[in-house]
Amino acid sequence: MLEGPTHVVGFSLGALVAQQLALTRPESVASLTLVSSVADRSAEERSAVAGRRRRAAEDFEASARATVERWFAPEWRVREPSRAEAVLGTLLATDRTSYLACYDVFATADAALWPRLPRIFAPTLAITGADDPGSTPEMTRRLAGQIPGARATVLPGARHLLPLERPGDLTRAILQHTGPQESPE
Repeated sequence: MLEGPTHVVGFSLGALVAQQLALTRPESVASLTLVSSVADRSAEERSAVAGRRRRAAEDFEASARATVERWFAPEWRVREPSRAEAVLGTLLATDRTSYLACYDVFATADAALWPRLPRIFAPTLAITGADDPGSTPEMTRRLAGQIPGARATVLPGARHLLPLERPGDLTRAILQHTGPQESPE
């Protein structure tokens, strides 16, 4: 239970959860930061996600490897191979049933949330990497456009895992968004 208004930051699937929280418990949300979120997927994007979900059910290891390929830019994998291996290890150690259940939410929640987003009134920042193939800059801009007063930020040269790939830039953006605001004089 949240004790009063809280700055809520959600990453990827967690960004969808954060949106639901802002809709169902608006009094608990002082601000909302949606990191690498999906929104208003096209039919083609929805089909691609459904295909990845099917592959995860059929061949979990191959799916996890493809996920790491999608999340990590080739230069980043070369520069920090142990980080990519650690993420792969985490994915492979995940309970398959739970993973697939979460994937079902990830694959469908944006459509269910989309028409309700104009009812979010917490100050909102939507942020993604310019090279994120799943949580695209276009999605981030649409998401910010659907929430009253929201802002979109796109970090150049980054993919999906902003907390790992660009922690300093992400932290600065969150602190700028959640910090004290200058009052007009």
